[in-house]
Amino acid sequence: MKSSSSLPPLYYHDSKIYEKEMDLFFARRWLPVAREEDLPAPGAFIVRNIGAESIIITRDSDRSIHAFHNVCRHRGAELLEEEKGSTDVIQCKYHAWTYSLDGKLVGAPFMEGIEDFSMEDCGLLDVRVDSWQGFLFVNLDESAPSLRESLGDLYDKLARFRFGEFRRACHITYDVRANWKIIQENNLECYHCPSVHPTLVQIIKWDSWKGEGSLCGSDGQKGGAYTGASVVYKEDDAGVSSSGKREVPPQTGEGDVISQRLVFYYQFPVLQINLAPDNLAAHYFWPDGPDRTRIEFEIYFDPRIPLDSDYVTSTVEQWEVINKEDWHVCELNHKGTASKFARPGLFNNYEFLVKDFDTFVLNSLESIVS
Repeated sequence: MKSSSSLPPLYYHDSKIYEKEMDLFFARRWLPVAREEDLPAPGAFIVRNIGAESIIITRDSDRSIHAFHNVCRHRGAELLEEEKGSTDVIQCKYHAWTYSLDGKLVGAPFMEGIEDFSMEDCGLLDVRVDSWQGFLFVNLDESAPSLRESLGDLYDKLARFRFGEFRRACHITYDVRANWKIIQENNLECYHCPSVHPTLVQIIKWDSWKGEGSLCGSDGQKGGAYTGASVVYKEDDAGVSSSGKREVPPQTGEGDVISQRLVFYYQFPVLQINLAPDNLAAHYFWPDGPDRTRIEFEIYFDPRIPLDSDYVTSTVEQWEVINKEDWHVCELNHKGTASKFARPGLFNNYEFLVKDFDTFVLNSLESIVS
């Protein structure tokens, strides 16, 4: 691969490469699985799947949040089938072993007197869990750096905002027939904006695309944490809505750069957040094999804005248009790269973040590709 060209088509379709990605990128990094508002009260739980692993996240009676592998310590049965709910305890449907919401084993029928058995040693297996700006993250790797370390300077860069107070207005799931990297490449450039997003380019100056981070550390940032970019709004009160306008200034005031630029950050490998003065739009990209990606999309609004307002509806509608435009061309890109005649293509000056992303992926996977 030339330093100025895209990934070889094999990287979007090969099952062995996909398996290695799941191990390197998804089993060892902090992944966003929910918002804190998904666990509103003691007893609340959610279940999330990461590849072949199933994770339970709970809020206990002290309002502390825990995460566990969704596996009974007796003979390995899956414990919770529901995606979310509320319960006083977690009980296995097979042999009724019962666990408290902080993972302790509190009931094990007919195990009294069994040699080597100890209630204290048979609690649920912990998964690391942490929160940032209202997002809940888990990490399957016990030796990985902390969430704060992995976020790099993004942690402090966005500390002035209180996105944890924002409220969710929508949850939309898309099943896109394209490799997850093709979708990320699309989202890391606006070269396609004039041809794919005719409404969006009425709101932003697409050619003002400016880098806001680097996976490969070319801007001095620790590699692998995040990347991102921003574009200038055409009008002072512009916003991503059907009207092209926004509702309120940012919490930090009219002078904040977020008033002049639509900013996004991609926290590798799953979460992309798009920052507007009065809302945060989030995409969660979950690979579902080499050829499919499940995308969960949510928008969270500043508490000053009623969730039943026309402005919220307008913003959700505009993002749905943008999303569907993107997913369509990503599917076309994926189909084309499956051709035996497909070859890596040369980047132009608007695709520097795609080049950076592809270089990062290639360097990470190089040892397993012949």
